[in-house]
Formats: sequence, structure tokens, C-alpha cells
Amino acid sequence: MDSEGVNIDSSALGFTLVDHKVSQLEYELRNVQSEMAPKGDIAQINHQLDDIMQHVQ
Repeated sequence: MDSEGVNIDSSALGFTLVDHKVSQLEYELRNVQSEMAPKGDIAQINHQLDDIMQHVQ
């Protein structure tokens, strides 16, 4: 039971939260990389990040 008294399937909620967290981290990573990396490296970094995300999902 959560604070509102609604019964939530904790396993489904857990996956949703993990999914959301991964998406948030991916978004933040891309932002940091675009600020730090020289422009030529961004495509390569994004490609590597895409590979990593494939393994996470």
C-alpha cells in the first residue's frame, strides 16, 4: 500500500521506476557529453551509449 492507500503491484512499479531512472540517466549523460566533448566525438559517444542502452534493456 502506498501513502494514498492504493494497492500497487510492486514488481510492475519497480520495473517502471527502473525504466524511468535509466531514461533520466541517459538524458543527463547525453547533456553532459554534449557540453564536455568536442563536437566530432559526440556521434561516437552517442553510438557507444546506444550500445550500452541495448544491453540494459
